[in-house]
Amino acid sequence: MSPVRRKLNNRLQWKFDPPLFLAAAKTAFVTSGAELRRDSESHMKLLIFMMTLLLSGCVVYPINKTLQPEAEILVTDVEGKPIHDAWLYLISSSYLYGFEQMRRGDKTSDRGEASFPEMKEWRTESLMIHGSNVFLWNWCVVKAGFETHMTMWSSGNDFQPQYDVILTPGESTPCPEEPNKIGRGL
Repeated sequence: MSPVRRKLNNRLQWKFDPPLFLAAAKTAFVTSGAELRRDSESHMKLLIFMMTLLLSGCVVYPINKTLQPEAEILVTDVEGKPIHDAWLYLISSSYLYGFEQMRRGDKTSDRGEASFPEMKEWRTESLMIHGSNVFLWNWCVVKAGFETHMTMWSSGNDFQPQYDVILTPGESTPCPEEPNKIGRGL
């Protein structure tokens, strides 16, 4: 038994002795070259395992996704008069898959305005080769006696959260109800 251990075993009191503590720590952490090699090999194996997990897409992380941005819309006719009671739809789609995720509808006020609150959600994603789930948003405006207005943006960066629409007289058609692939219309 080493002198340090003998001294530790002989102490019956629980008083902290800094020099004795440092001597015990030095004894405990001194290793032979073989133990050091074995230790570095296990660290290398752990590093290779972690890199494999990272590159294989098994790493899951939390992210706060914007499902719907805060948005305002103003609907007027060609003369600049506000159009009230027009149906507005803010359509949230996502790609990689390109399907509609949700649709929020509202009617314009007497001033031709409507607003939509921001909606966020905590989700988990993983690092994959094909990327993560990215959201994009489009507008659809319907009013009887006016042509239906639809945007066809293919990126969330194209979306205009403060959007002005000028409706022209014509035949209105309803906004599509089923989820569609991006590029085929909304």
